[in-house]
Amino acid sequence: MLKTENINDFIFTGYTSLDIVFEKKTKCAESSKWVVVKGGFMEPWIGIGGGVNGKSVIDGLFKIERIRGFLRYKLVFCPTISDPPGLCNNIGRFFDNENGLRLIMSENFKPFEVVFVDVEDAPRSGRSVV
Repeated sequence: MLKTENINDFIFTGYTSLDIVFEKKTKCAESSKWVVVKGGFMEPWIGIGGGVNGKSVIDGLFKIERIRGFLRYKLVFCPTISDPPGLCNNIGRFFDNENGLRLIMSENFKPFEVVFVDVEDAPRSGRSVV
């Protein structure tokens, strides 16, 4: 779930670029900001922090796009430099037998769908609200 500041906030889709940052970070991470990393895997992947173990970070921003109906969305990543210009790629999920579930940037995988829930309405079931 993603935290919004106010229940009346609008979710702007398609044209508003954003950074995604967790409220809390692990001790080993430089920051909790999402980055797209190239190298060490078959597709660019989502990590947190600055330089992720010496791999290169792709410059760009995330966007929210609406899919399938009223409350379903997907996250896409739009590199600063792309061919053609303005190209955005889906963020998908991939199960890596060695490291578990991983978010990757690829058009070859089903987009990872997200639903936005007001933090006050989130169930107290042990889930993290970021």
